[in-house]
Amino acid sequence: MTQQLLSIGRVNTDKEELKLQKSSLIMVPLIIGPVAFVWGVIYIYFEHYIPASILLSYATVSVLNLCHLSRTKNIALLQKTQMLLVLVLPFFLMWSLGGFALGSFVFIWAFYAPIASVIYEEGTKSIYWFSAFLGLVSLSVFLDPMLMLNYSSHMPKEAVALFYF
Repeated sequence: MTQQLLSIGRVNTDKEELKLQKSSLIMVPLIIGPVAFVWGVIYIYFEHYIPASILLSYATVSVLNLCHLSRTKNIALLQKTQMLLVLVLPFFLMWSLGGFALGSFVFIWAFYAPIASVIYEEGTKSIYWFSAFLGLVSLSVFLDPMLMLNYSSHMPKEAVALFYF
């Protein structure tokens, strides 16, 4: 089963390097997608609908990305979409949870895009991903005081502990 999932989008004429790239990029939506779905359902249970919609949208787009890859065998859309989503959505989720102080446990996801760009992008394109990451961090620093003051719906301690786990 795992082998079949990791071979989505492969064709016999793919070079070994491309097969490895496809397999490694497919792991992102295969791992984070189901976790995001479960996490979104938990947020719905606790009546936190904005964070839930962010996570469920990631899970949905991931399924659509994998279907597209399976049909077209072209990794480019999956790569760009996943890198963009994994860069931006953790910040949206963190902001919807009240900023760094209340949502920093999702911040680690955003590190994937700059790191993946160094691995998969050619030339100096990774500097743009890193710059976008730093820009979002800087924006978060300015937004954080306002987000903390205006956030009134805290998660139960058990739910936060589950998310840290």
